[in-house]
Amino acid sequence: EVGRFDESRRFLERGVEQNPKDERVYRLRAQMELRAGKPEDAQRSLERGLEAITDKRARTELYSVLAELLIQQNKLAEVPSVIRSLRETAVSIGWADYFEAQLALRNEQWAQATRALELVRPHIGLSGRFGTRINLQLGQCYQQLGDMERQLEAYRRAVKNDPWSDPARSGFAATLL
Repeated sequence: EVGRFDESRRFLERGVEQNPKDERVYRLRAQMELRAGKPEDAQRSLERGLEAITDKRARTELYSVLAELLIQQNKLAEVPSVIRSLRETAVSIGWADYFEAQLALRNEQWAQATRALELVRPHIGLSGRFGTRINLQLGQCYQQLGDMERQLEAYRRAVKNDPWSDPARSGFAATLL
């Protein structure tokens, strides 16, 4: 296992050397480091990519992965600077608000998270995994705020978006009880 990890690391390092402007090699390197249990190395890989890349779309992708990583690692104090950078470079509307919502959720600031998620939903949360995730999070927020009607609607949207999602179906059913 260690040998395969080292081989993968060398392969991706060659990828960085040959394609220093390709955000995918930095993102793949970060994913590999996370799987190896090395979140600090994953963060360094993403930061290295941000130093090397000027393309806004690629930087948006790297900042998004970095923000997600920092939140997962509970490095919440570092997230606001990444959000500011996302606001400056993001090519699609909503990513900075999305991570503002994630930060608010982590801090159990339900009203703030709800506002941010509602801003994001029309831009990046209509379909796919983000649509389900955003609606699940809205359901959680509305539950915490005691707004059962909106909670039910959020879970209804999540189920409609992904009928096989156990959390969406469970949330919907629990709200009905």
